[in-house]
Amino acid sequence: MTPDQPDKSVYMTIAEFSAQVEVAEALFSRYWKLCERHIGHALPQHPKAG
Repeated sequence: MTPDQPDKSVYMTIAEFSAQVEVAEALFSRYWKLCERHIGHALPQHPKAG
């Protein structure tokens, strides 16, 4: 941070912060389930021998 930049601080209540945490956790859970469902396409394939 430098003095010539505007302050981008965000102020919120604990309840607002808790709600944002819940949203973030839900999004990560959905992302992780998607990764697990398609893990076979995400892993590098080994060259076939022979």
